[in-house]
Amino acid sequence: TRYVNEQSYSQFNKFDCVVLLTDSDRKKADYQTKIAVIPNTLLQSQTDISPLQALKTISVGRLDKLKNHIDQIEVWAQIVIDYPKWTLHIYGDGPEKDNLQQAIVEKGLENNIFLEGICSDLSTIYNSASLFLFTSRAEGFGMVLIEAMAAGVPCISYDCPCGPSEIIDDGINGYLIPVGDTTMMVEKAKELIGNSSKRKQMGDAAFEKSKQFLPQNIMPRWELLLESLLQKKNL
Repeated sequence: TRYVNEQSYSQFNKFDCVVLLTDSDRKKADYQTKIAVIPNTLLQSQTDISPLQALKTISVGRLDKLKNHIDQIEVWAQIVIDYPKWTLHIYGDGPEKDNLQQAIVEKGLENNIFLEGICSDLSTIYNSASLFLFTSRAEGFGMVLIEAMAAGVPCISYDCPCGPSEIIDDGINGYLIPVGDTTMMVEKAKELIGNSSKRKQMGDAAFEKSKQFLPQNIMPRWELLLESLLQKKNL
């Protein structure tokens, strides 16, 4: 909905209700009809939690300019100066793949950053990671954040519209970074890489926060909404 032209909001008037994923999306536009905010749900809780011991950071998302993985390469070029054994693994595919690989080569990071392509078993990937980076310029929600958090992996995310600020509690279960501030992202990543107890503390908090997005907590909100709309129709 963030891409809807301001002049187009009137088209939603014909609906009984428009359901949005985030409250920040609700605040940004005048839909001129009933609005409900219900986030996406995790399919199920993770059965395994990452031990957060591997020297591995991951990112998951389509390789396009909006996802902005190029900033992660800039960040990692600074990380490896102090932590050369840590690696960054980017999962996904898309039109920016060649440009990203070229940037990796130009910075001499072929042994530090890996474009892994599409993975069919992301739960295993989350469980193998100790940190998650997210550098999108804009989002509808940020599903991969709650997936990573459900594996107990702390996330460092740009505070882009819309989603991350309603998923991550800054400084508690992850970090929110102003969009484009690679210097702060390097700082926060180094903080968690260099402090395993802090990483574990944030990972545990991330796991607890992810429970808010389980079906048993999200589906009742849909049920209440649908019941209220049906009651209104029957009046």
